[in-house]
Amino acid sequence: MSKTIRGFGLPSHVSASSGKGVSGKVCGEGTAFALKIRQSKSKGPNPRAFAVVQFTTTKGVETILSLSSQCLYYGISCLKVHNMERDIVPKPREMMLSLDVPALHFGCQVSGESFKAFWKRANVVVNFGFGLRKVELLLSHSGVDYKLKLFYDSIWQ
Repeated sequence: MSKTIRGFGLPSHVSASSGKGVSGKVCGEGTAFALKIRQSKSKGPNPRAFAVVQFTTTKGVETILSLSSQCLYYGISCLKVHNMERDIVPKPREMMLSLDVPALHFGCQVSGESFKAFWKRANVVVNFGFGLRKVELLLSHSGVDYKLKLFYDSIWQ
């Protein structure tokens, strides 16, 4: 089962942010990974839009599909919802983990037991993700913010 659904029957004035808010209320905050709102091609007195929503897990899809079997409402509009074969983002990246490091030491290992530090900086944020294959260091020096990206391939060389 994919993590993406398509819901038809939304009012034409619905924005992506309000659509994401509704999916958050129904399935939980932060469960929608990506969202697209598109207008239907039919022009009539009451034009409708459809939403394509990709969730972070299949549980969000199952929740929406079970609710839509009874009739899922957006305002006074009853939505027709079905599962999609393809996701909006085919292989979403893993979420990054973030650590607040009290001190970061730049240097190198000079022997099996000794480390020589060239530079030390306090209050550094380290972001990393296993699927992203990189480490980001966010630090400040002389009132300027810096972001240093280290890719895993470079770290081990």
